[in-house]
Amino acid sequence: MKKKIFFIIPTLAGGGAERVFVNLVKEIDKSLYEVSLIYLSITNKVYEVPSNVREVDLKVKRVRHAPMKLLKFIRREKPDVVISTLGHMNLLLLLLKFFFPNKTKLVTRLTLIPSMSLSANPINRFIQKKTYILYKFSDKIICQSELMKDDFIKYAHISQEKVIKIFNPVDFNEILYKSKEDTQYNFCKEEKSIFFAGRLNEVKRIPLIIDAFKEYLFKNPTSKLYILGDGPKKRELIEFADDQNLSDHIKFLGFQKNIYKWLKHADLFIMASRSEGMPNVLIEAIALEVPVLVLKHPGGTEDIIKCLGLHDKFVDDLIINEVSFQNYKKDIHDKLVSNFSIKNIIEQYENVFQSVLDKE
Repeated sequence: MKKKIFFIIPTLAGGGAERVFVNLVKEIDKSLYEVSLIYLSITNKVYEVPSNVREVDLKVKRVRHAPMKLLKFIRREKPDVVISTLGHMNLLLLLLKFFFPNKTKLVTRLTLIPSMSLSANPINRFIQKKTYILYKFSDKIICQSELMKDDFIKYAHISQEKVIKIFNPVDFNEILYKSKEDTQYNFCKEEKSIFFAGRLNEVKRIPLIIDAFKEYLFKNPTSKLYILGDGPKKRELIEFADDQNLSDHIKFLGFQKNIYKWLKHADLFIMASRSEGMPNVLIEAIALEVPVLVLKHPGGTEDIIKCLGLHDKFVDDLIINEVSFQNYKKDIHDKLVSNFSIKNIIEQYENVFQSVLDKE
């Protein structure tokens, strides 16, 4: 008999965690598992879900209504495994687990490094630290990088056996297929096209990217910087670019459902984040054979760099020069597939599901 797996997420908006869940439900072995994707609310749906995956919208309009609706649904449906992602969703399900059907196992997937996501407010910081204790009620915890795993074990005071590192799955065939779509934008081959893609927030430190681009522009005045994404800092960043007299050279393209059709035109992909859990967009840029330049920061990025042997792309100072645009060695594709292919990652997730089910 097939085991019933519930993937639970707040919405299907355009974030990295949502994309990971869609990739997982798309490729998981349907001969072994009956898969459902559960949303608290299906507003702002960005990603397409295959028809052989059941979608359930709990239509939660207010957060305070979420616990009872979610618990009632789980108790009625009696899934074998519930898997959740994003901190607030994990905490809600960890609290509800006391009332789950006896057979239902809970797997939680982390998206942030605990020590780097704590509030500056001492009281909030204290509360955040205490909430990590709840994770002992999870049957398995999935972290995206070694640093995230080690950091979490330290803060949660939890057994190492409960925690496993699994990279995010990357669908290389989908990336290549979607990259063939036309942008309807006229890129000039004589210009160097430098790209950033991600949420426009403080963590991404986009002003550092703009400053590095400005320095490069002195020697290469026809270059362009393209910024893909949306976020709370967008207006401020546009004004910053205007103040630097760079508005003719920096293009803010907003949120793009298909970033691959843009990235394929990049001569360089650049990152300057303060920290990262596991930046899928970096792997995706490399999959499109786009050279990358990454300012050193803690998190899963270092795992990617080590796996792919790209130590010269992980730099102490964000300086763009001609070396930045060098192509990769021929073995880069094999390294990508062995470490991040959706087939290999799905196998690791299925092993996790089986391991918690075997504890019945």
